Amino acid sequence: MRTRSSAIQRCLCGLIASTVLVLISAQTTAAYAAGDAPGVVVRYGDHDLASDAGAQRLLRRIEVAAHEVCFDQDLEPLPMQQAAQRCYLAAVARAVDAVKAPRVRAAYVAKYRPYVSG
Repeated sequence: MRTRSSAIQRCLCGLIASTVLVLISAQTTAAYAAGDAPGVVVRYGDHDLASDAGAQRLLRRIEVAAHEVCFDQDLEPLPMQQAAQRCYLAAVARAVDAVKAPRVRAAYVAKYRPYVSG
């Protein structure tokens, strides 16, 4: 009887832990989708955005900042990894659009072609 009781307790603990993870990932997904992720300022005054090399350096700086914001911890559950990936792609796209530099946009489109809409 004691073994059955222990098995039931382990099952309930597993169910509770799974429920908590689902709730956390749902909240994280909603936050990333709503654009509530924290921001980082990326300075680029030291880059020549008229050159391909400068555009590539700025794109890399944007990617690093997006990674810092969106992947701020080890994300084990798959829904959290997917939400962080969506956050990252959206952050990079928003930053590239905000810069309004044709060569940075071209570098972004070349690298992220499958994710670029329009």
